[in-house]
Amino acid sequence: MNQRLTAEQTLVLRQALVEELKGDLGKARASLGQFQETLNISDATAVRELLHRVAGVAQPLGLALLGTVAALGEDLLVLMARGALAATPQTVNMVRGAIARVEEFLTERPGTEGSGFILSEPTARGHQLLGTNILIVDDDMLSARLIQRCLQDAGGKTRHCRDPKEVMRFLDEEVPDLILLDLLMPGQDGFETCRRIRQNEDLVRIPIVFITRLSEVEDKVQAMRDGADDYITKPFEPNELLARVSAHVHRHVQQREQLFRDVLTGAYNLRYFRERLEREYKRVGTTHEPLAIAMLDVDHFKLVNDQHGHSAGDLALQTVVRAVGGCLRQTDVVVRYGGDEIAIILTRTSLETANEVLERVLKGVRETPLLLESGVRLRLTASAGVAALEPGETAARLLARADAALYETKRGGRDGLTVSPGATERVSA
Repeated sequence: MNQRLTAEQTLVLRQALVEELKGDLGKARASLGQFQETLNISDATAVRELLHRVAGVAQPLGLALLGTVAALGEDLLVLMARGALAATPQTVNMVRGAIARVEEFLTERPGTEGSGFILSEPTARGHQLLGTNILIVDDDMLSARLIQRCLQDAGGKTRHCRDPKEVMRFLDEEVPDLILLDLLMPGQDGFETCRRIRQNEDLVRIPIVFITRLSEVEDKVQAMRDGADDYITKPFEPNELLARVSAHVHRHVQQREQLFRDVLTGAYNLRYFRERLEREYKRVGTTHEPLAIAMLDVDHFKLVNDQHGHSAGDLALQTVVRAVGGCLRQTDVVVRYGGDEIAIILTRTSLETANEVLERVLKGVRETPLLLESGVRLRLTASAGVAALEPGETAARLLARADAALYETKRGGRDGLTVSPGATERVSA
């Protein structure tokens, strides 16, 4: 079964295309006039940008003729820029014809003729991308909206960065499962943006897929050299886009899980904890949101091992991690820090809220019995310490305070929580 864009959706998107292009048409006209006088291809930049945008989105909106004409005009300019075609009055007039067709479209009432793109059933109602985060870097709002529609219908969560110079700020706030990157953008093209992303050690594993109108082999080769994983040309086929994105995302998630998961408990491991804590620390430095860390370990864990064997100890760890995870929020991160010690990153969480979350966690551990293969039923408890980031404090110092709070709980008799006081609490105490 196939699903088309409805007439209403197509009309809305076509009207959005008109609004997007109106502001650019004047610049393109002036650029074309200058280009006609000088025959210097550098004077045709605004013309190429306009045709590039139209060629990338017209066909999905059922405007096949407009898209074909714009693509031909852009291809002529690309050939001139690369020296494969001379800039002459005749070739400039061919480009002028493409601009004239765009002008006609902008002065007509954008009707709903044409099919628009088709979404197959898996695309329209699928869950291939459920729970995944995708960052779209594209200066063209309408193109980004079309891409977002495809990915969101498949269950993906998307964010849109219109200015490539802002992409690192987006990545500091949230690391996506995949980046879709346009090539021709003002100020900083896709090649440079890709290189900057790949220079960051924390981002080298994220799949980057170029999605652009340029289809020359040399562009594809350059993209791969700069660190891209794939290359899709516009106008894109929605089902091909989804298939490629889905394949890269799922491969990335599997590799990340293997790299960052503790084999025994399924919690994140110490390597992930260090990377995630550093990333959260950088993020809160920009957003000034709260951040808390909790440290927790299983009470009398050695006694479980000594009396019932290491398999019982393994089962105890698995039971506690499962209990802890069941009491946390979706934004919290559970880590097997080492041995029987568990760390929890509580993002966007104040000290007061962190205290409430940890009390719930400890209650969950008490209420989750350990059932051994021998039939023995053990009651487990845990000790915890929690601290919230102070202004000017380092991540290492925050972790040390949470750890110190944990040992304060253990010295005080275990099965409880110690909150490391912040500056306000210390002053008022």
